[in-house]
This record gives sequence, structure tokens and C-alpha cells, in this order.
Amino acid sequence: MPGALLISSPYCTGIVNWFTLNDMGLELPGWLSHRQEMQKSAAQMEKERPLALSECSAAKDIHKERGEDAAPISRTIELPDGTVAHYLIIADGMGGSGVRRHETSSGEKTEAAIAAETASQTIDAAFLGKKELLQVPTEELRQILISLLSGALEKLSETYSTGNVDAVKLRGSLVRDFPTTVSVAVTLEETGRQITKAFWIGDSPIYVAADDVLSATVGPTGELSDSDAIYLKNGAVSVRLNSKEIVSAKGFPVVVLAGSDSIIKSSPDDGNILEPIRSALAAGGDASTFLKTFVNDLSNFSDDATAAVYKTTRSGRQVMRFPKSIKYL
Repeated sequence: MPGALLISSPYCTGIVNWFTLNDMGLELPGWLSHRQEMQKSAAQMEKERPLALSECSAAKDIHKERGEDAAPISRTIELPDGTVAHYLIIADGMGGSGVRRHETSSGEKTEAAIAAETASQTIDAAFLGKKELLQVPTEELRQILISLLSGALEKLSETYSTGNVDAVKLRGSLVRDFPTTVSVAVTLEETGRQITKAFWIGDSPIYVAADDVLSATVGPTGELSDSDAIYLKNGAVSVRLNSKEIVSAKGFPVVVLAGSDSIIKSSPDDGNILEPIRSALAAGGDASTFLKTFVNDLSNFSDDATAAVYKTTRSGRQVMRFPKSIKYL
């Protein structure tokens, strides 16, 4: 029986819960007290242990059907110089203006869905193929991402014909070619500090829990216009990519979460995301545990949603710092 001791003597035979002995104010035998201390130490070490790389990243389709969302991506890798790097990618195609449809190798899709998948896969392939890109300074990496996304959209315009708008009646000024939001976050665990680089265009939010502040790329309403996306208009690419760098101490874990705009719309109190994130942080454990707790704390989803998260390796529950406020970037 766990947590119990069988005592046998001329005076008594029975099972005694050793934690109850303490509660009764009775002194534990020396060997038993030492055993209890060892058990507590083991539990504490498990809570405080650094996460393995495989435990640091998680991504989830919150609904079975993604709509125009690309599959969420979250990865943790070790770079050639030993630096641990994390990154995530969220892309949510804007179905309202990217309604033209095309036949693809995996069936008929809207331009919004095609754009989201292409943007996400292009960035992921670049990071996996050339890992040193993750260590490029923030502004330089922003320019590289703009170049990658522009090239990918231009190629899409060459690959697909005009397409049909089905029965949807949209004026030409409202229709965009291959419109999608894009959110990318990269965190490097360097000696003595952790650097998070956030890049975004559109209303797919990124949240960075570092030290005691939660930084957010999108306000609580998440309301943006269709121009806040990457898209093609009359053959010209529009990519207005924002960026921000957040530096935090090495001793505490950094947790970075991103998702499609349904994350904001499904949070309680009109976009107050702080409490669901604090609750997920308090649950401790790996990235998958965080994401499961976070999603369970949200309201019912009225739309398809995707989410991705990563935690830096020093992610024991006992060393977490909980954000007290939100800072909008």
C-alpha cells in the first residue's frame, strides 16, 4: 500500500500511514523520516527538472476541421553550437476575401487555405534547411521572412489560374489573391539570457510569458482589417511584417503561445487571455500539458482554431514566474 508502513511487534500489528504520524505530532523513527525526505526530494526534483527537448513543443488543431488554418507548427532543436532554439508558426488564411477556389493535389481549396499552408511550410522548410537562420538578428530575420513570403506568393500566382468565387458575390476591391495571416516566434536559450523574436502580420496572436509579464502582439479584441495580412493585389505582393524582441533572464522558463484569432474570441472576459495562461502555467509539466490545460479553460469555440506552444527547457513548476499583467506590443 503506497505511503503506508506495516508495523509488527509484541504489542501491535497493523498498517499505519506514516504521514498521519506527523499529523498526530508523533516523532518518526530516523530511518522512516529519512525515507520520507527522499520521497519528497524525488517529487521536487521531478517538478524542477529541465524538460527534454521532445517535451518542449506542442501544437494542436482545436477542431477536427481547420477551415483555412494551416497545420500549426512548433519545434525545439539543438543548433550546431549547442544553443537550444524553439520556434512556432501559425498561419490563418482569410476566407472572407480569399474565396477563389483551385484544384490542388489534395483536393479543391480556397486561395486563403492555399496561402496559409504555403506560408507556413515555406518558413518551416527554411528553418529546418538552414538552422543558423534562427540565430540571425531580429531585423535581418524580418527581412528574410518578407523575402521568403513574397517569393512564395508570387509563385502561387504563377501556379494557379484565376479560379472561381463560387456563389459568393464580392466586389473586386474586396477580393484578395492568396490572403493569410502569419505569426512566427523564435526563442534562443543563450548563455545567461533567453531571446524571443516575434514576427506577425494580422490577428493571429503571439503571447510571450517571460519573467512576470505577458507580452501580446494583438489587442484583446483582435479586430483587424483585411489589409492586415499578406496577399497579392494586381500582381503586387503586400507584406507588412511586424517584429519585436523580448530578452529575459536565463534562470526562469519562457513560455510562448500562438494561435489563430479564434483563441482571442474564445477567451473569457472579451479577450482577457491572462487567466487561462496563468492557469496553464500553474499546471506545470511539459508543453503538451500546458496546451491541454489552456484549451480546456477557454470558452466554446465558434470557429476552427489552431494553437502552438513551446517552453524553454528550465520549465519546472516550482521555478515558474507567473505574469501579473499584459503588455501589448
